[in-house]
Amino acid sequence: MPARTSFAPFKDLLSMTDVMNTLFDDRSTGGSIGYDQGVWIPFNVAESTQGYLLQAAVPGVAPDNLEITFQDNVLTVSGEFTPPQWDAGTEQPRYHRLEWRPGRFARSVAFPSQVEPDSIQTQLRNGVLSVFIPKAEASKPRKITIMRGATPTGEALGNEQPAQPSPGDAVA
Repeated sequence: MPARTSFAPFKDLLSMTDVMNTLFDDRSTGGSIGYDQGVWIPFNVAESTQGYLLQAAVPGVAPDNLEITFQDNVLTVSGEFTPPQWDAGTEQPRYHRLEWRPGRFARSVAFPSQVEPDSIQTQLRNGVLSVFIPKAEASKPRKITIMRGATPTGEALGNEQPAQPSPGDAVA
């Protein structure tokens, strides 16, 4: 009886797709904003009425290897990935696939409204860096009370009240 082989018509196509993705991947070219020597970290940025929450995936990066700066309404997260080290007494492995790129990284995000940089809070937990950036009071939404009855005067609006014409004045 002949040996049975499985039919996998897309196996070579998938392999070629991996090669093309690697060749044309933005992250491998270093041409996009936020790349430093080809190392890239993904960001999620969410907004609420109270502020912004930035989350960055930094698996295996110790807090001592991270730096967070805020200047001119731009938050920058930088640091360094270091791959796991093998014991000195063991033979170095021969990698079949190496996707963990060691090296420095830096990503920046500009915020559209004024924030309180002195109140920024951070947490690193399970490889996810969370940064809460509170909005400045001036940029938070406010509810405006509608006055009933009288029409607001110029004084209430911070302007001088327009002069009222006298009954004998000609109207142009």
